[in-house]
Amino acid sequence: MSKQKRKRIFLISNMYPSDNNVRFGIFVKKCHETLSKRFEVKLLTMTRKEGLLKKIFGYTVLFLKVFLLLFSVKKRDLVYVHFPLYFPFLLNLYIWRGIPLILNFHGSDAVFDTNLKKFFLKPLRPVVSNCQKIIVPSTFFRNKIIDIFGVKEDKCFVYPSGGVDPRIFYPRKKKSDELVFGFVSYFTYRKGWWIFLEALSILKTKNGFPAFKAIIVGDGPDERKILKEIEERKINVSVIPSVAHKRLADIFSQFSVFVFPTYMDESLGLVGIEALMCGVPVISTNIAGPTGYIKNGYNGFFFERENSGDLAKKLIAYQKLDKNMVKQFKENAVTSAKRYESQKVEMEFLKFMEKL
Repeated sequence: MSKQKRKRIFLISNMYPSDNNVRFGIFVKKCHETLSKRFEVKLLTMTRKEGLLKKIFGYTVLFLKVFLLLFSVKKRDLVYVHFPLYFPFLLNLYIWRGIPLILNFHGSDAVFDTNLKKFFLKPLRPVVSNCQKIIVPSTFFRNKIIDIFGVKEDKCFVYPSGGVDPRIFYPRKKKSDELVFGFVSYFTYRKGWWIFLEALSILKTKNGFPAFKAIIVGDGPDERKILKEIEERKINVSVIPSVAHKRLADIFSQFSVFVFPTYMDESLGLVGIEALMCGVPVISTNIAGPTGYIKNGYNGFFFERENSGDLAKKLIAYQKLDKNMVKQFKENAVTSAKRYESQKVEMEFLKFMEKL
């Protein structure tokens, strides 16, 4: 099919990676790259903006682009909107014009925990009711969208954020037997970094527990708080800024276990799947998306939400596993991640989109 004959998709998002923030909206970039294999994709996106004035300017420019698109988009085109919560008034105009809308919810955009989000919910409802299809990252989150908006299950398509590329994320031989606990995240309080550090402090003071180190990868507004906590607690933790996927996969190979202490309603938690694909077991909060790919005692452990003591117990439990059990956990990790391989989920996604 020639490029001129390709169906056009206008992809809208208030999150997209940049050189300075390589993981910010990485799932949107994956979606863009996948769709570009079969469609002509036009981007209307925004990268991360630091500071109130830059955010206001960034959103103003993005909203203006989305508004102006109304006058050029055709009814044969598709408008694919990530995080639709932030565009409800504009999207109602698209519905009024009869433009086909695809809405992709990711997690935070369907948690109505602030007055602003609650305000946006009312104008969003008719958009959700009248859009062509809804895309969600997990069955857990699909059920949540159904509960909130009362849509039918067949209106939703589960697409796990592009999946994980096994050519990048695969088991590598660990360079040493050193006990290493890993944490990869955007640095905000509800991602649970403080739970992780508290658990490490507990292990540090526990008699008989072996020496260990921890590696934290990411960036975000709480970075200074994290560095201060590490210094005050005097724990052996290295902090690495956000890195590209290839480098991240190399870092995963140093982990004995990956810790996912979030207490947000993670719609999927792709980073946990990336760890599993590298053969790294995951110890996670028993919450939301991760419950779809972590099996307690099989490829990792669950611990109670916001409970650093319980996390410490699970880290101890993993450390006490014999070598054969550790090997089995690692093999199980890879096996359980296979259904999220990018080639498989991308093909299913493209087949779905081509039918629209």
